[in-house]
Amino acid sequence: MLINWVLVAAVLFLSLTPSPPEILDFAFSDKFEHLFAYSVLMGWAGQLYVSTHQQITWARWTLRDGGCSGIRAGLGRIPII
Repeated sequence: MLINWVLVAAVLFLSLTPSPPEILDFAFSDKFEHLFAYSVLMGWAGQLYVSTHQQITWARWTLRDGGCSGIRAGLGRIPII
């Protein structure tokens, strides 16, 4: 369970870092990286939780957090005049 929360912290940190390491180099590659990271996170946690209710709750949290962190990261890169 500790590994799960370490993965959550790592994904959140990398999602919100202003200049994260670039693994892929093409337009909108960060969106694919976010999608991959949150998909791995959801798949990993889906194996840990046994009940369907817990799996659905985790999937909802992952989707919500992935969307919100993408929006927060995007807002941090937009200059506010």
